Amino acid sequence: MEFALFMIFSIIEGFGIMYLMLKIYRYDAASFYPALLVITLMSLQSYFLREELSLESIAPVVNILVFVFFMNVVIKIPLFASMIITGFGYFIFALLQGAMVNTIPYFSQDAIAANPYNGYVLQVVTAIINFSLAFLLNRLRIGFMEEISNKMRFPHEKWVVGGLIIVILLGFGMILHLRSELLNIIYYFAAALFFFIYSYVKETKGHSGNYFEEISRKH
Repeated sequence: MEFALFMIFSIIEGFGIMYLMLKIYRYDAASFYPALLVITLMSLQSYFLREELSLESIAPVVNILVFVFFMNVVIKIPLFASMIITGFGYFIFALLQGAMVNTIPYFSQDAIAANPYNGYVLQVVTAIINFSLAFLLNRLRIGFMEEISNKMRFPHEKWVVGGLIIVILLGFGMILHLRSELLNIIYYFAAALFFFIYSYVKETKGHSGNYFEEISRKH
């Protein structure tokens, strides 16, 4: 029963994260069945790392890598762009969920440890927020539209930024291992800010027209 509940709510949470990632960058929603397969596999490895090997600080990093793989291989987004899209979307999710854990007693780490159902509710609430944000961005036609992989602004930009992303992921695993709620929030915010600034700079320098100009994109 515990395994089934973990899988169900992890899959719901995973879909929320994925749709938020895509809509921040104005991509169409992914096909349901390929997304379900990948998110199910991601949830399985997360359960195995957390429950069987007690490596819960590694599981989110692996999840990010799986999302990058999904964006690149299934949705056919270039690898560099997949890293940016996944990084920004995932750290927005982490920041939102971390804020709830630190401000709402029902979702605190102690409360979840005492009653795992609190954690399942947290996952559902986070997914609802993510879906709502994705719907709002899509409805208002707000989001980044510049092809991130194109128009590099300085020599070896992909390598430099890619290296920074790897450092961010390694730091993410270390921060989770320290189990400091305050450091977690600060790190999530700093990481999300990095991806936002980079995407914003690419966007504003890539378009001469209105930032929220309507552009149809098909993938």
